[in-house]
Amino acid sequence: MKYEKIQLGDVLHYEQPTKYIVQSTRYVNDASLTPVLTAGKTFILGYTKETNGILNEGLPVIIFDDFTTASKFVDFPFKVKSSAMKILRIDNNRADARYLFYLMQSLQFSVVKHKRHWISEYSKIEISLPPLVEQKHIADRLDKVSAFKEKTLSAIKDTERLFVSISKDNFADVKNKSETKTVGEICEIEKGQSPIQKTPAGNYPLVVTAEDRKTANTFQLDCEAVCIPLVSSTGHGHASLNRVHYEKGKFALGNIIVALIPKYKSGLLAKYLYYYLSYYKDSLLVPLMRGVANMTIPMEEVGTVNVEVPTLNLQKQTVAKLEEVEKLKQMFLQRQRLVEQYFQSVLKQTFNLTT
Repeated sequence: MKYEKIQLGDVLHYEQPTKYIVQSTRYVNDASLTPVLTAGKTFILGYTKETNGILNEGLPVIIFDDFTTASKFVDFPFKVKSSAMKILRIDNNRADARYLFYLMQSLQFSVVKHKRHWISEYSKIEISLPPLVEQKHIADRLDKVSAFKEKTLSAIKDTERLFVSISKDNFADVKNKSETKTVGEICEIEKGQSPIQKTPAGNYPLVVTAEDRKTANTFQLDCEAVCIPLVSSTGHGHASLNRVHYEKGKFALGNIIVALIPKYKSGLLAKYLYYYLSYYKDSLLVPLMRGVANMTIPMEEVGTVNVEVPTLNLQKQTVAKLEEVEKLKQMFLQRQRLVEQYFQSVLKQTFNLTT
């Protein structure tokens, strides 16, 4: 069936976000307040106590990152962080907001240059627009698949909360059954030698600051180790650490990372240390960061960190519990990948049929 051909900008009218930008980026973790949004992966950056400049009329809208072209469907009051987005308001007499949002998710648009895209290019993309009733039927079907995506994401977040809860209980339980030792006493500390951007790819994992490993053509270490980034995850004078890593076997180490390798007969399991420092990183590692613009942990400070070391049996029990939760999370992450593949397939099939 042939449908009306229009440009996106014919049914999506942009508004600059200036009057909705927060005055302060000191967000709070209180979901009863107004969320501060981005069109990127994070979506909700935090919540603000500010009561002025809240977008609460003409909902739903689509927020559109003018530089990356990422978009989000929003049907609740919100504020924004910056002017890097456009707020897209829907011509409700001609189009369904959900239909247009899903259609945008199906578009293949290449971002080549760092520039704004809505006015010059994206709004001019030609689309097929079925009758409004049919748009709503299509959106209803896609809502069901999207709901399954959200359910899977919720399960992942539940496992993350479970992981934190078990960590808290176990480390509190072993505290009075442990001996306090410094990292320097129980670990060899090795500085990474591989330039993260310049190391040739190869057959060995290269531990970097990001969650996903790169590869290297040579290895530096062949052991079990906890790997700690020495640089702040956010920069700009702000101290933070998104993660520490556990690695086993032959691997290369980025030159802004240190490896903590349990000493022989130290009575310490590398995996236990990994879970311990992952849980306490904000109180044990982040305060060590120094600097103004680029905050880093001085390597000599790493060895001063105190660790509560229980018996090997208690360490093994803690590791076993947390590994089970990690396995559960990996199962849901795999499901998430499959659901996303299915969702993209449904999008492609749906909007190919309306072309």
